[in-house]
Amino acid sequence: MMIAVAASAALGAPIACGNDSSKPPPTDPCGSATPLKGGYAQVGRLTLQVSFPGAFNDPRVWSYRDGYPTKVPVGIPASLRAPVSLTGRSCTDSQPLRVWYPPTGSGTPFEHVPVGADVLASTGDLSASFDKPAPGLDFVPGLILFSRSGKWVVTARRGDKVLGTATLLTNCLIC
Repeated sequence: MMIAVAASAALGAPIACGNDSSKPPPTDPCGSATPLKGGYAQVGRLTLQVSFPGAFNDPRVWSYRDGYPTKVPVGIPASLRAPVSLTGRSCTDSQPLRVWYPPTGSGTPFEHVPVGADVLASTGDLSASFDKPAPGLDFVPGLILFSRSGKWVVTARRGDKVLGTATLLTNCLIC
């Protein structure tokens, strides 16, 4: 919720609109977007390529577009000894994040795009599990199905143990 403040020309005092100005605005449960390093977000032992390699250190997921699955290859270290799962949720309303990382590493769940937000929110899986990478494969291809723009937190886990989180910002830059 935002607090809109306007200056009163007659009184010279701020006037709060839409909220009690004596209360601070609610805190964001996900915090700030995770800074990217060369287009990558580190989530525990996993590396998500959310922008172009070597690109801007802007926290936005650059390939996000409303109604389209977002290509997000996942880097798996060769030293990984046990599977790591990737899950996520919306920072706005905790809606689960859907993912598409098929065993074949290719394809899309949609015959035609764009699709509606409700379709993105109900397609794919609630988590993806990553094991040791195949020889010569640094990144596993796949899709994250962000159903809308905003902030999303992704979490890497081994069993019940959280290995790391990252907050990703999806803005529709080319809609």
